[in-house]
Amino acid sequence: MAKRATKIPIDPAILDQLLAGQEPASVLTTQGLIGDLTRVLAKRSLQAEIGVHLGGEAGHPSGIRRNGSPEKTVLSDDGALTLSILHDRNGRFDPALIA
Repeated sequence: MAKRATKIPIDPAILDQLLAGQEPASVLTTQGLIGDLTRVLAKRSLQAEIGVHLGGEAGHPSGIRRNGSPEKTVLSDDGALTLSILHDRNGRFDPALIA
């Protein structure tokens, strides 16, 4: 596993909000909070990647546009996660996050 260059400070109040109502036994599983956070972070990263690929906006002068986001099961170190993987109309988008 690669070392992280910096640690992200997380406000304890935000952690309390995230943990509220969570089952302690499932917090660190793909079905619990860690899985939820992984899916949200992956979605945000994939949206940023396709935004760069499309030149910032759908309808960019390149003529490339988004073309849906079918679900794909991705295997992580912690188990299987179902993510919506964005596509472009020309089928040329190959996200670095999800090989």
